[in-house]
Amino acid sequence: MRRRAGVLAAALVIGAGLGAVGGAGPAAAGGWAVTVIDPLPGQIVAGQAYKVSFWVLQHGTHPFSASPPISIGEVGLMLTDDAGASVSFAGRALAEPAHYVTTVTVPHDGSWRVSGVQGMFLPFHVGTLTVPGTLKALGVPAAPSQEDMQKYWPGPVRPPVLPIDRKRDPFGLDAPEVPQQPLTQPRPAAAAVEPKSATEPVGSSTRRVPLLAAGIAGVALVLALGAGRRAWRTRRR
Repeated sequence: MRRRAGVLAAALVIGAGLGAVGGAGPAAAGGWAVTVIDPLPGQIVAGQAYKVSFWVLQHGTHPFSASPPISIGEVGLMLTDDAGASVSFAGRALAEPAHYVTTVTVPHDGSWRVSGVQGMFLPFHVGTLTVPGTLKALGVPAAPSQEDMQKYWPGPVRPPVLPIDRKRDPFGLDAPEVPQQPLTQPRPAAAAVEPKSATEPVGSSTRRVPLLAAGIAGVALVLALGAGRRAWRTRRR
């Protein structure tokens, strides 16, 4: 009986280890967020300072939900050019929940990848800023519904609602770009596609299969080792 318990414990340890190698992390645990930038003030040119406001939405639909003293941490925007050089701009909180503002000065002309710096969450790829030009934002994996808007932002200032791309990994860089949407009244609830659950990122269901397979493989490995050891002892007798 003790041997069986030991085998099961070892299998669970191996399965957990393989699952960690297979990609379990903040996204798999529900710890992810989306950065959405408010409409920019016309064409952006290099060397000029701009006030840029943005939202950091946990699961794409609501403000950071932990209670004090836990905080989301430092947030902001980061620009990365084609050569890989990056410049960051720290954000400060505005009156609305999850709403921030920063001052951005783009160092030079060209194409810049825009990322949201999201405190305890991994950075989120917002889209591409062309200078001189404007921002082309990516679709988001989830967006606030009409009910979310009424609950968290009952006033006139609300997050923009961008097109939803349910196939996109929250931290991926390969999603197609879509034009940035103006800050208007939120879409009806029927137009906003909710994520699979409040703590389950897009694509997490596909991650369960490799994790389950890893656990089964771990059990089989431990049982095989046990059988081999018993056979070896029998031959010695």
